[in-house]
Amino acid sequence: MATKLYISQPMRGKSMNDIMAERKRLVTEAAAELHTDDILVLDTLFINHDKPPLETLGRSLEKMAEADAVIFCAGMA
Repeated sequence: MATKLYISQPMRGKSMNDIMAERKRLVTEAAAELHTDDILVLDTLFINHDKPPLETLGRSLEKMAEADAVIFCAGMA
């Protein structure tokens, strides 16, 4: 069974290419730390900006509750 990974990362001011490259690096690091290559990254790229911030936070918390492991990136303030 795959390890479900939640990634929390800053995205403001970054291109989608930069965000995806960072996520790829984080998955590689998580795989090494967790001693598995069977990782499922939970979809937390909520790019629909017309939702209220609290609704987006709620969606994020729901996804985090599904996770087996969580990564919080530097710059999350």
